[in-house]
Amino acid sequence: MPNSAWNSLFLLGSLNSLFLGLLLVNPKQEEKGKANRYLSVILFSWSFGFFYTWMIETGMYRSYPHLLLVGAPFTFLTGPCLYLYMEALLGRKGRKEETSPLWKKHLLHFAPFYLNTVALFPLYLQSGTEKLRYWEELRGKDPLFTGMQVLQLLHLGVYLTVLFFRLRQYRKNLGQIESSLEGITLDWFRNLILLGFLGLGVYVVVFTVFRVRIGETMFVNRFTDLAVLVILHVLGYEALTQPAITHGVWEFPKGEPEREGVSEDHGAEPRSTIPADSRGDGGAYARSSLSLEQGKGIARKAVEHLKTTSAYLDEHYSLRDLAMELSVPVHHLSQAINQHLQMNFFELVNRERVRYAKELLDRRGNSTFLDIAFASGFRSKSTFNALFKRYLGCTPTEYRRRLKDPE
Repeated sequence: MPNSAWNSLFLLGSLNSLFLGLLLVNPKQEEKGKANRYLSVILFSWSFGFFYTWMIETGMYRSYPHLLLVGAPFTFLTGPCLYLYMEALLGRKGRKEETSPLWKKHLLHFAPFYLNTVALFPLYLQSGTEKLRYWEELRGKDPLFTGMQVLQLLHLGVYLTVLFFRLRQYRKNLGQIESSLEGITLDWFRNLILLGFLGLGVYVVVFTVFRVRIGETMFVNRFTDLAVLVILHVLGYEALTQPAITHGVWEFPKGEPEREGVSEDHGAEPRSTIPADSRGDGGAYARSSLSLEQGKGIARKAVEHLKTTSAYLDEHYSLRDLAMELSVPVHHLSQAINQHLQMNFFELVNRERVRYAKELLDRRGNSTFLDIAFASGFRSKSTFNALFKRYLGCTPTEYRRRLKDPE
């Protein structure tokens, strides 16, 4: 690809990052607005990064030497902003809005950014001639510059790792509190994290091949910025099109044993993997104030309530809703379901939905499967099919065929 094409690509990346960042700063998106502001910071910093690469590639930095390394600390913003984005996206209900300033509230997360800016401050104060000399002659020999690049890679790698396991824990716990998982499993964010790891890998490989072995730095910027260009479009598109999920239910019940809540295909119901010792007096609920008899009573009331009220037909039905209807603490209800029914909330509700769907199939010979799925409280046909087969051992199509042609 000729140099002009690469330069056009860098400018396109800069403009697209700026445009997407501005779109995310939308005051009308009240639910996603706080979370999206962190993404906009990332996109604005990437916009400058693409522009900076364009200046280096075209030699324009010689006309504007005071812009050299101005955006170097921006790399330390990506990891913290992604982390704070997810924390804001999964905000807990009832938590008081923190009023402390951003710089104070998240000082630890942004400390590397501040420290890198301070470390480069002496360079910022130099004359344009001195900056050009540093960039063209001294930069490759400066341990501060090399160390900064290594720390940026490690810093982003640590944050991506933390995000990966934080998201994994969130996905596992979903089955404890939600009866429908469509749109809230954040598959796109997990894929974005994996793309981030891929981008880091591309940078390490390209840096090793072209700079260390060949001594050519030009292709380092080209290939890494190409990877970032792909990531930014995925990030911008998904952030703009994903529905808001922060309706304040992500405060998981206390005392939960960690369980598989969402399988990787998340179309099926979570497996019940409660440790044996957590179902009795000991284990994860050893310190709970809920007695075994009280727990059995709550579990029995929960089952009876679902059967008599058909509350499970609400596709947005949650553990908190059931707890309010039974007038019991959320964590006691969760404990009772786990201990005495040996399942989680997702499984409890969706068993009732499948039972109801079976009754509809028995009565409505001409209804479509999609109509029956929606009438039973499911939000998608794929989830309906998966859970129907899991609980009854056959698909809805097979079940209807058996009704028409009994053996």
